[in-house]
Amino acid sequence: MRLARFGVTVVCATNGEDGFSAAVEKRPDLILLDLCMPGQDGRQVLARLRHHPTTKKIPVLMLTGDAFSARRHTSHEQADDYLSKPLNFGQLLEKLQAYIPLG
Repeated sequence: MRLARFGVTVVCATNGEDGFSAAVEKRPDLILLDLCMPGQDGRQVLARLRHHPTTKKIPVLMLTGDAFSARRHTSHEQADDYLSKPLNFGQLLEKLQAYIPLG
């Protein structure tokens, strides 16, 4: 994976429930959360993350096809930032560096 070159370890999940469970178990430095996922969508997972004592302070970057729309429709459990899909790797690195040190 391209992020490994920057010292980033990536843990992947295929749906919202698995993503939430992985976040609670692994306690990552940052979470990239897709707005559209099978099962629980990104908003539902974000609300759970913000209310769980283990994950409530972890920065969350929401991935969406329409970042402007996501900002307008997200509830008070807002993501720390948004990234539009398709992802531009350079923009992803810039956003990550704002929240975590990259090697």
